[in-house]
Amino acid sequence: MVRNTPNPADINPENIVVNAFRLRGKSPEIGYARVKTTSGTVSINAPGEIDETDFDAAANALTVRIAPNTWWQCHVLVCPVDEPASVEGAGDQASSESELSPRAAGWVYVPELRGVVLKLPPGEGGQRIRLAW
Repeated sequence: MVRNTPNPADINPENIVVNAFRLRGKSPEIGYARVKTTSGTVSINAPGEIDETDFDAAANALTVRIAPNTWWQCHVLVCPVDEPASVEGAGDQASSESELSPRAAGWVYVPELRGVVLKLPPGEGGQRIRLAW
């Protein structure tokens, strides 16, 4: 890395891409949230902002709202959790990660991760997903 004080030169390819995103008002950083549930703390990781999380203990359901993303599909990981009885707002369930890969949207439970992987399409209004057990 070039030491160019007082103005450091960040010119490697990764930083050029990061700066291109930032100049367009986007962040390439991973967003995360932790939510206390009746079965423990659940972590949510997404490429970007997680606008809202809510756990409804009476319904045993977790609602997550991912910020609007008009650029690309994104994958969101929710773990550690048991396999949900239903997932709303994320498309149809896939039987495996390889089945999910070519789809525009959907979700799959990955037992090795004890997690749900959500594949979300680009959208103007953000994505609201509800997982229920």
